[in-house]
Amino acid sequence: MGKKHTKTYGKDPQLLQTGRKSKRITPGVRNLLLFALVLLAAAEVLLRMGLIPEQGALAADIVSMVLVLLAAAGAVRSWN
Repeated sequence: MGKKHTKTYGKDPQLLQTGRKSKRITPGVRNLLLFALVLLAAAEVLLRMGLIPEQGALAADIVSMVLVLLAAAGAVRSWN
């Protein structure tokens, strides 16, 4: 019985090793999480410098939390 040779050129090495697709984060989800983090940090800095009122920082915090939840939902949807 001879060895069975398969052609692996152009294949994903991780897919070949594990036999299934990995659950990596998509670029869109990663960018959404990064934007939410930057928005949260900017709101905190502006609040501490006194450039925006506390209500403005709270609104930005709520928007960033909604973005994080959307990113989490998008990540779960892309894994299924």
